[in-house]
Amino acid sequence: MPNPHPAIVHLVIGMFVVAIACELISYFARSTLFSQASLINSVGAAFAAILAVITGLLAKGEVIVPDSALAVIDSHETLGYLVLGTSIIFAALKFLSFSKKTDKYLVALVAAGLAGLIAVILAAHEGGELVYKYGVGVSSEGSRSEVKEKTPDTTSKPNTNDFNEK
Repeated sequence: MPNPHPAIVHLVIGMFVVAIACELISYFARSTLFSQASLINSVGAAFAAILAVITGLLAKGEVIVPDSALAVIDSHETLGYLVLGTSIIFAALKFLSFSKKTDKYLVALVAAGLAGLIAVILAAHEGGELVYKYGVGVSSEGSRSEVKEKTPDTTSKPNTNDFNEK
């Protein structure tokens, strides 16, 4: 069975971004509906982030990782922990703000949201790099030492005669 990490991280990204967007709309429009949507999405993002970290750690032991990608995978893991922490903090602050019907936590909420958003963007970029540059999670055979980093084939030269014939 394939590891669900890729699907879960997309859930985290979507719910966290929606939570922040709804929070901004609720603040400027003074909308209780958007405030509720922010709360629901922030709690969902926090729980999904827990699952993303767990499935990411499980995937790390299952997938082939070229030696050249080890530093990227370590950085991606660290960013995953930052996303987890900031999403939990954002959800907790949103819960306090919503339950007490106050803007007292607004500055901390915005700071946690911004920090989390930056961590999400960086983690997503590195996740994409792991898949598309290094092929992590794509191949199912071999071991770390057997997989070489993808490099372009420079041994074949393009046929330049096609351009010179005209």
